[in-house]
Amino acid sequence: MKISKDNKVAIIVRAKKDCEKLEAIKAEYLKHCFKVAKADLAQGKVVDGETFLKAL
Repeated sequence: MKISKDNKVAIIVRAKKDCEKLEAIKAEYLKHCFKVAKADLAQGKVVDGETFLKAL
């Protein structure tokens, strides 16, 4: 649900369930990214840590 003031979104309210689902999706994405990064390292593909984190 969005609450507006002066035709601009002021507050966004989400159900706790929705937030928990979103956090779970984010966690799975991070796990995937690190899994791919480990596989890249095993193949000798090295990426700067800062570059890796910015891509997230």
